[in-house]
Amino acid sequence: NAYDADVAIVTTVDLDHTGWLGNSREAIGFEKAGIFRAGKPAFCADPEPPRSLLEYAQTIGAGLCLIGRDFGYALADNEWRWWSGGQQFVLPAPAMPGKAQYRNAAVALAALQAAGLTVPDEAIAQGLRETRLPGRFQIVRESPLIVVDVAHNPQAVRVLAENLAHLPKTGRTHAIVGMLADKDAGAALVALKNEVDV
Repeated sequence: NAYDADVAIVTTVDLDHTGWLGNSREAIGFEKAGIFRAGKPAFCADPEPPRSLLEYAQTIGAGLCLIGRDFGYALADNEWRWWSGGQQFVLPAPAMPGKAQYRNAAVALAALQAAGLTVPDEAIAQGLRETRLPGRFQIVRESPLIVVDVAHNPQAVRVLAENLAHLPKTGRTHAIVGMLADKDAGAALVALKNEVDV
């Protein structure tokens, strides 16, 4: 929030950094909405944005666009369809695993469009096929399968659990977890109870 951006994006709102942002989605949504600016495009890819975020955007006059209403996506086999207004494009699946990546890509494309930036179709397709983030469901070894993920809040751990559920199981799943003391590890790890054996 140190500078005024031409386009602002809030991907999701969940319980994290509660010592600074608050201990509810409403409080955190209000704080995250602080990046929105009057008269500038603002995007939220959370399918259920907190009312505080919506009200803040309206109060300051930000041009808030919501996933599912103003832009979105639909999945089909190894492709997906991104839409915004009357435009639609069929794109390759993101290289990063999980359904959350489609939301992230959809909001990124909508923001590019709102910023008036022209990116060639092939560059977008290449970015989707090649983008990976170290530490986000990163497979570091195939046999035995070792996955590294920096998930550290309930929402991120739910995504991790969903990704683990789609892996073929050949034995027991072990987890090694480390979190800072300011994280509610117990609440975050509940989502893994059906995916981790030890």
